[in-house]
Amino acid sequence: MQNFRFEVRYKEGVKNINADALSRPQLQVESKAPIPTKSCPVRSNLEVVPPDSVVVAEDPELSGLLPDTMKDPLIAAVVLCPLWSWDKLREAQEQDHVVCEVRDRVLVDAPLGRKEFTSRLYMPYRRIWSVLDVCEGVLVRLLKTDPLTPVRCVAIVPTALRGEAVAYFHDEKGHFAEKRMLENMKPVVYWPNMHVDINEYLQKCPGCLAARTGRPTPSPLVPVPVGRPWHTLAVDYLEITPAVNGKKYLLVLQDYFTKWAEAYPLERATVEETLPHLLNLFSKFGPPVRIHSDQGAQFESALFNRVMEALGIKRSRSSVYHPQGNGLVERFNRSLLDMLRRHIGIPDWVSHLPALLWVYNTSIHSVTGFSPYKLIFARDPPSDFLPMPMAATDLMFDPATYEPILMLSVLT
Repeated sequence: MQNFRFEVRYKEGVKNINADALSRPQLQVESKAPIPTKSCPVRSNLEVVPPDSVVVAEDPELSGLLPDTMKDPLIAAVVLCPLWSWDKLREAQEQDHVVCEVRDRVLVDAPLGRKEFTSRLYMPYRRIWSVLDVCEGVLVRLLKTDPLTPVRCVAIVPTALRGEAVAYFHDEKGHFAEKRMLENMKPVVYWPNMHVDINEYLQKCPGCLAARTGRPTPSPLVPVPVGRPWHTLAVDYLEITPAVNGKKYLLVLQDYFTKWAEAYPLERATVEETLPHLLNLFSKFGPPVRIHSDQGAQFESALFNRVMEALGIKRSRSSVYHPQGNGLVERFNRSLLDMLRRHIGIPDWVSHLPALLWVYNTSIHSVTGFSPYKLIFARDPPSDFLPMPMAATDLMFDPATYEPILMLSVLT
């Protein structure tokens, strides 16, 4: 219909009976409340909020080895520089009399008495006494996420460093809300009543307050049944504020099963610029069984369909002008725009994009309960907050030994 020119004439509502009947069909809904609708504009005007400058921990030995072209935010997606050291944590615990006293008591090889640590400040540590230990002079909580992974040493954070920890896991990890922040922090750090400190910080974050918008209650959703990773990929284009290098589109892809997301900057949303990125992605993960998209001209072109047919990839499409039919990638588009608004204070968002994708893919997803990284690679992502001590027995130098353990973790 966009190819035709129409003349619009006004017709009074009482006389416009035919249009009235067609535009008001009866809906069978369980709730009496009206079903909220969402507008999904083609163009998203990105209004960035200048936050504080991003603090990136630098390794002095590493920085001298890197060329000048790599000393930008892109390296945050590749090199994991720990923000804290065990020495810093040990010194901070020495200054916290509660943590220091608990640590010294853990070193005593004797059961905890019935009257020990019963006050309000010490009771949280008494409840988890059986999993407390001292590692490299630091009080830690032993955590085992599943039977097949080694025990993790989760640092007990003293009072002086808790604000720094909350700020890092919020500002540097995508400005997520309380639930996802807790899921990201629990495998790395612990202290009593973490959620209280997180909520206080969220209420004062200037980036979140500026980007926060009112959102209607979503309608009930029916998940698309997908049986394995990399079976069905959702693909879409996202128009965004032009970057300094002229890129103003994003080719966005997301796996329906693992929720793994990829995004590639484009100057133009054409099939000629799209296909090289798809082929590069398929050379790493393999082609999917099916690609789901809208009915845009790029995805309906003869060239795109010939390439998909040559790769043996099936096609599925959402209805015209119904972005909810491709809701998975549309929801990721909103998450990505939120991260860009809250996290990036300069128009050079292209160089920051890999780091934001790393944050998203290594964070626990609210639908699956796991990070996309773990569902793809069958292991937890490395931590860039505190180096995890690992015993020599946990290291496997023989791929033949690692393979059956990997398969067992996937099948159980």
